[in-house]
Amino acid sequence: LSYWYKQKNMVQEYFSLQERIKKTDDKGARFWKGFEGFLSEVDDLHNIVEKQEVMLQEAFLRKLLYGNYESEEEILEAATSVHIALDDGSFCVVNLELDDPLQQENPVNPSRDIILGMADQLLKDCMPWHIWRYRVSELSSVFVIHEKTEIDREKLKKDLENLNFQFHSQLRIKGFIGISDTVKEPVEIARQYEISSRVCEFARFQGIRIPVFSEDLPGEKILEQPVFFTIDM
Repeated sequence: LSYWYKQKNMVQEYFSLQERIKKTDDKGARFWKGFEGFLSEVDDLHNIVEKQEVMLQEAFLRKLLYGNYESEEEILEAATSVHIALDDGSFCVVNLELDDPLQQENPVNPSRDIILGMADQLLKDCMPWHIWRYRVSELSSVFVIHEKTEIDREKLKKDLENLNFQFHSQLRIKGFIGISDTVKEPVEIARQYEISSRVCEFARFQGIRIPVFSEDLPGEKILEQPVFFTIDM
């Protein structure tokens, strides 16, 4: 990658000479034809590096959400190593669970690629927030919302309502959403993930189709009770 960057003029020249290469067979043309293979190898390497970075970020988010870090310093050091900025601002955790489309009364069967592709596109269209996303499964995702200023929870709720509506209108899939409290310290994110998970379970158990805050639950004690599931879950 470093070599490619230093020789970017050569890359530009290669593309500008493609037509001439097709019409001649001199030594220079043979060199450029060999350079095409080099470009393909660099492109493959770049794709591998990008995929590895995504995997490292997901591994960090998993450890962060499950409380595997003991101090804020440890979190910030790990976040910096995977190019995730968590140094300041406000944090909020959102749990999104989509119903299995095969369990509905009039089941639809979108492919895995369609669901994932649609989810990614809807996030871009409906969620103008700085989000770190951890995909638990094909139908369940956790969003760590990170803003430099205080998070507007009502605006966040409206955007999540729109996201949920789009899932239902475009894919006929019901979604259930739990929203945690807002915190300032990254070390508190794991606790907020636990809260958002319980809130999401409550919304699913009660069939509540709008995003639910922790304060919307009947009482604080419900967050301390064991996890409960419906029969289909």
